[in-house]
Amino acid sequence: MFSRSTGLLSLEFHPYRLEFRTPWPNLDAPYRKGWLVRARRGKEAGWGECAPLPSAGTEEPSRARRALERVCGRAWETEALLAHLQTLAGRAPAAACALETALLDLEGRRRGLPLRRLLAAGAADAITVNAMAGSACREATKEAVQAGFPVVKLKVGQEPPDRELHCLRELCATLPPEIRLRLDANRAWDPDGASRFLQQLEGLPVESLEEPLRDPDPTTLRRLQEATPVALAVDESLKELGTESFLKAAPVRRVVLKPMVHGGPARTMELAQRALGAGLVPLITSTLESAVGLHAACQLAAALDSLHPGTAHGLATAGWLADDPVIPPRLERGRILLNDQPGLGTTP
Repeated sequence: MFSRSTGLLSLEFHPYRLEFRTPWPNLDAPYRKGWLVRARRGKEAGWGECAPLPSAGTEEPSRARRALERVCGRAWETEALLAHLQTLAGRAPAAACALETALLDLEGRRRGLPLRRLLAAGAADAITVNAMAGSACREATKEAVQAGFPVVKLKVGQEPPDRELHCLRELCATLPPEIRLRLDANRAWDPDGASRFLQQLEGLPVESLEEPLRDPDPTTLRRLQEATPVALAVDESLKELGTESFLKAAPVRRVVLKPMVHGGPARTMELAQRALGAGLVPLITSTLESAVGLHAACQLAAALDSLHPGTAHGLATAGWLADDPVIPPRLERGRILLNDQPGLGTTP
């Protein structure tokens, strides 16, 4: 993936703050903060983004900044920096993601290849994405359907289950037959509560439910999955469960992967391949980063689609943020269309 390159790398990072256009469910801050990282070798430059979000599984922002401060401002051989990222990804994955992305962008530009084709030669040129339409009882699903999204994601577990189920039934009665719902409970329930909620979804066009359990464990997740046709998914609890143990047990059908949480696009691609080998369906989602990180996540999803096509990824998030430093990926009728420019396909 990385060729042997002559010349030292120099690295720098720059802070940003982006306001939300509308509040994001389950996130208190009205803005996102992070850093853009630039890697230079001679006249060439590559970009990455560090956007920590501890609730999603990254390090705290203070740790991410310290990690960037230790790396940036000095010269690196590519091989030495890659070796450093091997250990950095475990303790500061958002910082490692920014640095790895910048290196991939730089390598893609040098070789004249889009980043996705560094990850997989047969990478797709477009990916299907789901809409994020709010919570079950305060949703904007009509707009998402009119915009052409085939899958609409809603937050649940925020109000009494009976009320949310009532809202879902009313909503589903108005949906076109081809639309599917993706629910995310953000670890709202105990096992009995999750089981009761899943039982009440029978007959509704719900394709999956993410993070149903407040205190997940493989045995309880497997029991829930075996009792429902709805695909269960693990997201932020993956690290808590232990990645190796989770892949070995494979107690659910899906795993949600965020490059900001797992140390970068290449590292996340490797994890996705291992998930496929374990019989799980991996899908890529954002951590509400700017369009720099979003471009990287879309490139990763397009590479993954060469191995497992047809999954709707959670990457239609650019519209939630204002004043982005770059133009976000092109979104049309529930699909993101990627250009053939080298590297990330964009420059801040």
